[in-house]
Amino acid sequence: MNEDLARNGVLFDRSLLHAGAAAALDRDGTNLLSARQVGNVTSTMSPFPSRRRPAATITEADLVGEPMMAWTDLSGRTVGRYFVQDGRLVALREEGYMQLRRLTEKVLRTKPFASKISSTFIEEETFRWWRSTLRGQTDTPLSGHLLEVAEAAVARHSILIPLANIEIESPFQLGDVLVTPMHGLPFERFGDAAIQNCPSRANAMLAARAELRRNYGHLTGVQINVVGDLDYARERARDIGFDMADVLRLMSPAGATWNIVFPCLPHGCEYMPSTTVIEMRSGELGTISTGLLNIGIFQWKLTIAELDELMKAGFHRCAAFFSGRDLTGFERRVKTAVSAYSRGIASHDQRDRLVYAMSAAEHLLLRDSNEPIQASVGDRIAFLIAKDVDERQHIVANFRKAYSARSRQVHHLATVDDEETFSTFFHNMWLTMLTVITTMHRYKEQVDFLADLDRMKYR
Repeated sequence: MNEDLARNGVLFDRSLLHAGAAAALDRDGTNLLSARQVGNVTSTMSPFPSRRRPAATITEADLVGEPMMAWTDLSGRTVGRYFVQDGRLVALREEGYMQLRRLTEKVLRTKPFASKISSTFIEEETFRWWRSTLRGQTDTPLSGHLLEVAEAAVARHSILIPLANIEIESPFQLGDVLVTPMHGLPFERFGDAAIQNCPSRANAMLAARAELRRNYGHLTGVQINVVGDLDYARERARDIGFDMADVLRLMSPAGATWNIVFPCLPHGCEYMPSTTVIEMRSGELGTISTGLLNIGIFQWKLTIAELDELMKAGFHRCAAFFSGRDLTGFERRVKTAVSAYSRGIASHDQRDRLVYAMSAAEHLLLRDSNEPIQASVGDRIAFLIAKDVDERQHIVANFRKAYSARSRQVHHLATVDDEETFSTFFHNMWLTMLTVITTMHRYKEQVDFLADLDRMKYR
């Protein structure tokens, strides 16, 4: 039925909200009205003026509509919302704000809001309804307001997430997701409407176009089509951008190494640690030098021929992660392990890299916490990637050495530098990840995979 509606252009089916569910939401909305707190407007003074020069100043002329005002804690998390009326604050905070959060979560569990709608959208629209109702500007019940604004907001969006440190020769599709070079984007048409509306800003817009091409034209984009409100589409696209970066890092030449850093991440998340050293001479500024802490940052130029070989090797199975269907239990576990292992490839700390790889191995190959890690995981890696008896014994021995090194790092803060052990371990782990990806479609749950793997010992 939902597919038929989508084909007919209906992206949000408001008829899915049953009368009983609507009445329950409306009761909760009424209860939220009585949770308001009214207080005086106060200002918080900074302990001393910041010495940082502001990049820009926002005035009332820059605002469109009434702003959403909120309190945040030191982590940046919203802890309350408010508006000003007759010189006083009308607020939802503490238990009142928690009531708003619980109502938001309830809405998101209710059809038709249970998909395509973001938590931010529901919280802000519920607050807008609350504000308008208290001001006497509306008598629409909460359910009616949410249906109206959600129906207007849900649309088809095409979102592009740029990835750093990777260039691809040509576009390719993995599942429902397009991975494409960004040099072909129509940067030269960016801002045409602004130039027509304000010709005096044409030079500034042309300069902005050139800057966009310099900043983004060499990057690789992950493009996804999403149906939902704009916040939902952006959140979904960001998640898929990170997932695709996980897979690309694992596919890369850095994936099987212990010391090559490949920070292929959504643009803006890549981290190139550097230090600045300022030499003082008789109280005056002398030389100022800045240098990267890590020289060996890998930047991948992925050719079509190389991509074809990787797909033939088994990475085409990663399309399951981007297919839009519900993953099986084992596919979800493999996806989590890929993310953990791949996170280490982007890390500049080799200790983190070892911890992430071990965590991925345990997540995939350990049945439960009662199994002995060194024996069970090492044996399963050996039987998964090797057939020769001597080779399997070497794999088990290497895993035990690597696991011991991980334990010394984590529990005793020891510095461990054993290039031979780590080189072999990460090569074995990369083969393990590829083999599991290649065969994951055969199993529904991890228990099925482990049972089949353990039976290999008796063949």
